[in-house]
Amino acid sequence: MARSVAAGLGQLGSVAQELPTTPLYTEQLLPRIQALLAAIRAGSGSIMALADEQF
Repeated sequence: MARSVAAGLGQLGSVAQELPTTPLYTEQLLPRIQALLAAIRAGSGSIMALADEQF
């Protein structure tokens, strides 16, 4: 299975190189993934604790 996943990722990489939007994703969005993932894992407790009037 690991080989098939690696092969699929290799194919995805070659397709991504042909797309004109690749620089957008690699330069702008991919660097943000870790921060976004941390926010997702933290949950919505802090924002949901605010009263409607605080927005």
